[in-house]
Amino acid sequence: MPSLGEQRIYHVTHASNLPGILDSGALNAETSPVTDISSEEARTARRATTVAGPDSATVAEHVPFYLSPNARLWESMRAGSTDPRLAPSAHGLAAAEFVILVSTVKTVATDEASIVVTDGDATGQLTRFAATDETWKRLLYRLISDDESDALLSAEFLVKDSVPFDAVTLIGVPHDRARDAVKLALAGSSHVPRVAVHPPWFAVPTED
Repeated sequence: MPSLGEQRIYHVTHASNLPGILDSGALNAETSPVTDISSEEARTARRATTVAGPDSATVAEHVPFYLSPNARLWESMRAGSTDPRLAPSAHGLAAAEFVILVSTVKTVATDEASIVVTDGDATGQLTRFAATDETWKRLLYRLISDDESDALLSAEFLVKDSVPFDAVTLIGVPHDRARDAVKLALAGSSHVPRVAVHPPWFAVPTED
């Protein structure tokens, strides 16, 4: 089991959104991506859900990461399953059109007060939020150490406002052609993370 700091976090985005991220130099909350896979209902719910009470920031004010490359929502996307969190247009998109931006907890948690960890979908009625330094670390440890639970696959790691692109340590892509396209896009960037072809992250999930 990795330490909390070494735990990888994963941000899935359509490849068409990468140029905008590079131009801004960051992953920003509440942006208008070129290709948006979230349903309007999901976005509305995230704007209405606060992380620590009525006067706190909303979920939408955070950049979302998964704690696994096999997160439930991403698996639904890959499988072409109907999910109310996904826009109707998302169901026609192939997983191979996406890239996965990877970082680690210690790399993005430079301001520990900006981190929120959930044990499920951030808008779920039963989802618990951990929004203080002590509580999010405790919840994260429980999530990554419990081999009997699949909560890790639904959990979210949220970072307030933005994450600098410099914090991205790896970009996962589905095939060589995507790797070449991403490397070309990165050619003028001041930060060039490793680009790795990893087909299992993009494969259609199969039943055990």
